[in-house]
Amino acid sequence: MKKLIPILIVIFFVLLIGRVYRTLYYFSTTSIAKTSIEKKDSLVLAVTDSLALPLDSTTSPGVATHEQYIALEGKSYLAFLNFVSRNLYFYDLGHNAIARVIHLDSLGFSAEDGVQGFCMLAADSMLIYSYKKSRWTLVHQQKGKLAQGDIGMDKHSFLTVYPFVTTYAPMQYDRTNNRVYFTGPSTALGDYTRDKQRNVLISLNLQTGEIANQVNYPEIYWHANWGGLTGFERLSYCFNPTDGLLVFSFMADHALTIYNTRTKKIHLTVAPSTFFSPLESFDFHPMLVDFHKGEIEQRYAQSFAYLNIVYDPFRKMYYRFTDFPAASGQKQNSVILLTDRFKRVGEIVLPVDRYSINNFFVSEAGFFIKRKDAHNDEFLVYDCFLPEHINNYE
Repeated sequence: MKKLIPILIVIFFVLLIGRVYRTLYYFSTTSIAKTSIEKKDSLVLAVTDSLALPLDSTTSPGVATHEQYIALEGKSYLAFLNFVSRNLYFYDLGHNAIARVIHLDSLGFSAEDGVQGFCMLAADSMLIYSYKKSRWTLVHQQKGKLAQGDIGMDKHSFLTVYPFVTTYAPMQYDRTNNRVYFTGPSTALGDYTRDKQRNVLISLNLQTGEIANQVNYPEIYWHANWGGLTGFERLSYCFNPTDGLLVFSFMADHALTIYNTRTKKIHLTVAPSTFFSPLESFDFHPMLVDFHKGEIEQRYAQSFAYLNIVYDPFRKMYYRFTDFPAASGQKQNSVILLTDRFKRVGEIVLPVDRYSINNFFVSEAGFFIKRKDAHNDEFLVYDCFLPEHINNYE
């Protein structure tokens, strides 16, 4: 027994040193690959720090989705949905620990409901969207379900959309008008003579339950085909609450579509990458997409496209992701930097296969993007990016 105690102590310290080494390794490999910066650019995104959130026994890096930064009662939290455990997790970023867990089962949501996303409305209430039933549910943590409504296909209108909720196309809550916004593909399936009526946005009035449709696909989409989900329906949007703007990024459009929630007006502003031209339309009829999957996949793998658009209210910046083929054949991403007046001020290229660009959040500390650290099963690791002037970039 006396010999066993020293052996256990040695094993404990070996495991502890191993864990510390792995953590330091992730922090030591966060520098951005240096890329050529255009002379007219004035800013660059640079990694300034990293955040490692410890995982519990039911959480894994692959299932964290729909990250949301939440500042409540003087504390900062990162909330995300776990599809496997079907829980909502809230990390206290000040203490780097799980502060609370909301079990969807306890709120009356079964696996068949297919909860796809959520949106915090207040410290104790949230909106939850179930995609299988196209249903939104307003939930109070103490009182349970407060209200429920359906967002399904309206057979008498081609203007309805099916909401698709994810980190890059989340539910957006506008406190000034008590409306929640969803995006999703049009339900005008098969009716390709009505392309200009393909909507991408619906708004829900939480007080009246009224649903309205706004915003169409850009004109370049009206009689074009990008192979179904490969490009036609893929979009990202973000919300600038200060100016009341919903900003949309479409895969094949240099311009951003901007919807003013106060004036109900739409305008476009060009926010291009300097590296490539976007994905071009295919020349076969969209009804024949299933017969051209190989061609679509090959075309997409060799093409450039615009992806996520993110608003940073703390630095009053927009970040627009792009997707393009690297020399190695893998897909690579760049990030375009725009001011809150949509002036392009920079663009950087992210290292190949380092980041999961659909997992991100913005806080006072910076713009965080999740690392693809496949060997790390103990932490969720995010790199913190901050805009820096070119003069400070070597």
